Amino acid sequence: MSVRGFSLIELLSILVLLSVLSLFAVPSFQQLIVRYQLKQDVSSVEGLVRMIRMQAIGRGTDMYFTLEREIAGTRLCWEDRVHAPECSELIRNAHLEWNFAANPMLFRGLTGMAGFSAGHIRVRHRDAQRLDQYRVIVSTLGRIRVCAVHGPESFYEAC
Repeated sequence: MSVRGFSLIELLSILVLLSVLSLFAVPSFQQLIVRYQLKQDVSSVEGLVRMIRMQAIGRGTDMYFTLEREIAGTRLCWEDRVHAPECSELIRNAHLEWNFAANPMLFRGLTGMAGFSAGHIRVRHRDAQRLDQYRVIVSTLGRIRVCAVHGPESFYEAC
């Protein structure tokens, strides 16, 4: 008569093996989640700056924008000095630093050129200092691009 199934020792050894594998997989998976949150925040900042520039060109009026730091995060606000200011949702996962000389910054109507000297917004994850950092660079001509400050597996080209 043949006995089917697994013995208790076999089941316990499989359980131990799976728990050891999960010890290595979980931190890696959490780091992957953090990296994708950061990529999403970088894309949000880049998209908002591009949208503000396009509104300046489309409306033909100067658009001012500023970064407002709050306890829970940072938000990007913009206005054309005619309509009420609008603000983005809070960017919670990222820490933003900027080096623009002017505050608020300005995109000129019709041309979309920046009314300030070139600068960048540095975006890094709030909880993971050693992970990738990105720059959303705005040139004097109003061109906007993103590059990676450091990080071996970044989503963008190196600065």
